Amino acid sequence: MSKKNLFVCLTPFQIYFSMKIIENKNIENALILLIDLSNSPKNYYYLERARLECKCEVLIYKEVNTKKILKLFCFLKFILLNFLFKKFNSIYMASLHDKYIHILMKFISFDRIIGFDDGVANLNKNGAYFNDEYIKTRIVNNMDKHYTVFSGIDNIVGKEKLEVLSLFDGNSDVTYIKKSVKIFVGQPIDELFKEKDKDYLFNVLKSLGIDFY
Repeated sequence: MSKKNLFVCLTPFQIYFSMKIIENKNIENALILLIDLSNSPKNYYYLERARLECKCEVLIYKEVNTKKILKLFCFLKFILLNFLFKKFNSIYMASLHDKYIHILMKFISFDRIIGFDDGVANLNKNGAYFNDEYIKTRIVNNMDKHYTVFSGIDNIVGKEKLEVLSLFDGNSDVTYIKKSVKIFVGQPIDELFKEKDKDYLFNVLKSLGIDFY
């Protein structure tokens, strides 16, 4: 049996981006590890979507203790129970500064490191991703590839390792340019209203004169 591909996620955005990578690159044997530091319902909403839509395994580590030494002990116990002697094809990560990811990397075996965007942290040249020596030497310099949603913008790796990946399906119907546009920023319609469908949303947006959702 081939080795699994491990996606380490800390936020809903990272889970969603992982789904897009899995779908677009036809990645098999994917395992999404959610390190839950916020106890946000959105994490579990997107994790369940990933399990169903991408047919991947999911695993959750939930931070519960407040004392630093207990946090470390609980996470080490979690690693020993779930990752001891495990070998992975690739480890995909976004929160390069996170201490849990640094610890995890010391205990597991993997062939490749692949990054993907952590919001806009990857674009901040004054931030840790560009200036922290541990992150640069142990993670960034060893990346085989980095997936980004930002086209034509410098990221933490060189352009030869960057691959732009769209988070959206299809193209907008707006084919003209005007001086101003209306953008509606909101949750996925099926997350807010289980009984509503996309036609309902589009009708609302059309009535409001919205150009982009």
